[in-house]
Amino acid sequence: MKIVALIPARGGSQEVKRKNIRLFNGKPLIDKTISSARTSVLLSDIYVSTDDSEIAGYAQYKGLQTVGRPAKLAKGETPVWKTLEWFASQCDDGVDLFVEIHPTYPLRPVGLIDKVIAYALESEKDGIIVASPMFDKIWRKREGGYERLAQDIQPNQREFQEHLWRTHYGLCNVFRPNVALSGNPWDCNLDFFPFEESEATIDLQSQAHFDLTELIDGAR
Repeated sequence: MKIVALIPARGGSQEVKRKNIRLFNGKPLIDKTISSARTSVLLSDIYVSTDDSEIAGYAQYKGLQTVGRPAKLAKGETPVWKTLEWFASQCDDGVDLFVEIHPTYPLRPVGLIDKVIAYALESEKDGIIVASPMFDKIWRKREGGYERLAQDIQPNQREFQEHLWRTHYGLCNVFRPNVALSGNPWDCNLDFFPFEESEATIDLQSQAHFDLTELIDGAR
C-alpha cells in the first residue's frame, strides 16, 4: 500500500513566533516530528508542506520531500485541513492513506504513528483521529451565564460515568483519499484512536506550552 505522510508547517504563527523552525532543545521544533515520522515502517513517503524557505531548506537537509503552499493556505485563520486537501489534490491516484502529523506535538511517542495506521487499516471508517476519554463536564458561555453541554451525562463515580472524547487533531490523523480531498474531515465517517491524555497530547500553541514541553523533552 502507498501511505503518505504530510507535515504541515507554515512559517508564520501567532502565539509563538516562527515556532515550527524555532530551536527546541538545540534543534528546530519540526525536527521532532520529522524524526518521529522516520521511525515509521509503514509510511511510503513523507512530505513537508510549507510556505517558508527556511523550513523547506531544513526539511530537504533532513532528506524529506517538500511541497509549496499557496499563500491563501498559509494564513492563521485558514483551517489546516485545507492544506491536506490541496496536497491530496496534487498527488496521483495511487495513494491509499494520507497521514497528517503536526510539528506542534513534539512529545509524540515512538510507534504511535504506526499504531494509528494499523488501526486505520483494520477499520471500515474513512478517518481516524487520536482522542482521549474525558470525564470533566464541559460548559459553554452564554449570554447571562453558562450552560453545561452533554447534559444527558449524569454525574457519577468515574468508573461508572459515560465519558466524552477530546480529540488531538494533528497528533496523528489517518484519512482515506475521499476524506483528504473533502476539505472537511469532521464531516466524514470518523473513528477515534483511544489514547490516554498525557504530556504527549500537549499541542504547542503558546509560549507556556513551548517551555513546558521543552523542559519535559530535555529531561528524557
